[in-house]
Amino acid sequence: MKLNKTDIADVLFEKGGFTRRESDAAVDLVFETMRKAMLAGEEINISNFGRFVPIEKQSRVGTNPNSHTQIEIPSRKTVVFHPAKTLKASLNK
Repeated sequence: MKLNKTDIADVLFEKGGFTRRESDAAVDLVFETMRKAMLAGEEINISNFGRFVPIEKQSRVGTNPNSHTQIEIPSRKTVVFHPAKTLKASLNK
């Protein structure tokens, strides 16, 4: 099963007592706030869930699998997720 923004908004609508429009707006606001924080290089820590940490990977030399020539892989920014101990424990029950 996949969970997407619409599914989260549906839970807020059904169990949170919000209207559908309010639910959609709340979910959009949360994700937009998280996106802005990550773009600013901030770490996001959600208790009992995990941490989202923005990192920058350095450029490196790699090998093209088709031609076996060396190529430079440019530096890039990405996000790493570190699950909380309680989440890991729940998954491994």
